[in-house]
Amino acid sequence: MGQSRIATDGLLEETGLSASERLPQAWAATENNLGTALYEQRLRSGGAQATELLAQAVAAHRSALEITTREQLPQDWALTQNNLGLALWQQGLRSEGAKATELLAQAVAAYRSALEVYTREQSVGRRGGPQTQARSGGIASGCDVVSIRRSVT
Repeated sequence: MGQSRIATDGLLEETGLSASERLPQAWAATENNLGTALYEQRLRSGGAQATELLAQAVAAHRSALEITTREQLPQDWALTQNNLGLALWQQGLRSEGAKATELLAQAVAAYRSALEVYTREQSVGRRGGPQTQARSGGIASGCDVVSIRRSVT
């Protein structure tokens, strides 16, 4: 397998394709995870550094959404939308004036997008719905899609 792997990697490099072009779904999942890690890292930072980490988290989630589409991977798309909403929400709380209003509006839009997939009907009587996914595969911040929905509507 070692030589086969080297040959495959060499061929991929010769194509000139980036990682996002070679393995788009894996790249998008990694971008989403990067956003999650940056979001969590801001908890251990303060001031301007925490604000910058949130901006990087938002950028990572948005990058993931360039590949992860609702049509192809609806559950992953919704999870990434939820994660984006959380990061935007925190950015909005750290901002003031029109900027805060705009960031919070973007957070609401991201949550509503996630709720297009995470419907009440889908989740009733089913384990592993959005709350579980938000904790296990998304940002584990004590927030979930259901409680966020109550706070933004």
